[in-house]
Amino acid sequence: MRIQETTGKRIEWIDIFKGLLMIMVVVGHTTGRFNMFIYQFHVGAFFLISGMVAKNIEGDPLKCLVKKGYGLLLPIVVVFATFLFIMRLFFKIGVYHIFFQQEYYGIPFFCRQLVHGNIYIEWLGAAWFIIVLFGIMLLWETIGVVFKDKNVYINLCISFFIACIGIFMQMSEKGSMSFRLVLITQFIYMCGKIIKEKNITEYLDNGKICLLVLIINIALFIFFRKNNYIMDIATGTWPNPLIAWVMILNGASFLCIFCKMLERYTKYLKSVFIYIGKNTFGILLFHFMGFKVAYLVLYMLNVMPKEDIALLCPKAEVGNLYWWLIAGISIGVCLLIWQIIKNFKITRIIMGQDKSVEVLLGQKIKISDCNIRKLLYYIWVIVTIIYFVYQINPRDMYSAYIFEKNKQYNVEEIYGDKFLGETATIEYTSKQDAIMNIELFQTDEIKENILKVYIEGKCINQYNLSCGSNMIQIEVPAAEKQKIDIVFDKYFIPDEVSGSGDERKLTCQLIDIQLERKR
Repeated sequence: MRIQETTGKRIEWIDIFKGLLMIMVVVGHTTGRFNMFIYQFHVGAFFLISGMVAKNIEGDPLKCLVKKGYGLLLPIVVVFATFLFIMRLFFKIGVYHIFFQQEYYGIPFFCRQLVHGNIYIEWLGAAWFIIVLFGIMLLWETIGVVFKDKNVYINLCISFFIACIGIFMQMSEKGSMSFRLVLITQFIYMCGKIIKEKNITEYLDNGKICLLVLIINIALFIFFRKNNYIMDIATGTWPNPLIAWVMILNGASFLCIFCKMLERYTKYLKSVFIYIGKNTFGILLFHFMGFKVAYLVLYMLNVMPKEDIALLCPKAEVGNLYWWLIAGISIGVCLLIWQIIKNFKITRIIMGQDKSVEVLLGQKIKISDCNIRKLLYYIWVIVTIIYFVYQINPRDMYSAYIFEKNKQYNVEEIYGDKFLGETATIEYTSKQDAIMNIELFQTDEIKENILKVYIEGKCINQYNLSCGSNMIQIEVPAAEKQKIDIVFDKYFIPDEVSGSGDERKLTCQLIDIQLERKR
């Protein structure tokens, strides 16, 4: 998100674009009323715009590692260390439970979670984006060493092939989450670069083309909404890759037209969005901390109970009613913190925002000896390939693929937003005995729930579900189209909670189902 035009000159509609997307990210985390539209495209559009305007150091991974590492990774390390210190302090003085719902596991656990792409770390829930973006840049700098003087179409083919590997890894749950997201989202990033190179956005300045695109945008928005299509890239939740790409492109083109209109016909309003667009990095880092400030304000106004201060994201009923207040306070807090950081040289250096240091780092890593430079590049590429093969683990992936071919499952009575009703049926086919791992997310509307599992009308097990993520394991026999019925003890109706008009009887969200060999 900390991106500049290649020419060094900022383009107003791009800053407006980034500003609006950043607002969507914050509003999306407040569980507000517009999430069904926001989660159609917003994060994907951020990867797209990053590809359009990010500076590259073509074919120089060493320089990319140092300069991009300074600007993107150093701030995460600093903020992460600061937050860990605060969390440890709160734990020691006995007030941890007031501010954090998540159990305190200690510093090593949180470090591992961050590296592996876990998004549920308190206060740093959105840091995964920066890590993935850095990985994308580094990946393409490495590819630039191997494939020189390639045109955009060759780039697109390479990018598509890499994305297919990432999708396959996502399906087989191989490699870390961050690594899988790098492989998948780099295709969106590369498409952004192609859009910039071919000046495709200029076609939207044509009135007739613009009107046609807007009609298509609105029609697709309605279609995706009616089918409950959502896309949460952070958790690997999307329909299928083709539909996901259409959703991103549709939202990005609509927002592009809207931003260009704001640029032309507004003065003060666009200035607000431009200012936010220039400070997206700070908002991304600190907006969950801003939520905590908003919760404290709502608690003092007797709107939110004290125990809700510990939430990472607000409850649906609070977010739906006060999303604008929570989002506004959070963005204001972030902008204040970020402005203070940028006003002092020492804090700019520590947070990777000092341009003079970035230039100095670029000068320091210049290597005059061509042979040494080539040797370092070869070592870099070899190390990258070894790491790539290690993450993919072709042997395990092939084993997972063989097992996937021998089993199938289908979930009935599930909604497009992954919510289950009072009952649901899972139909599976497996040529051998297996373990069915079912991950469920119990929302705050139902604190505790009981799930009963039935096979052929016989209750084989019962599980107690608590608020948050739940993992259950079911031993299933080899069978051809065997049905498993799951029945919940409690349900809630969204309309009764928030007045949203949604009268479905909902229980919890189905996150994932995995069948593994019974060993």
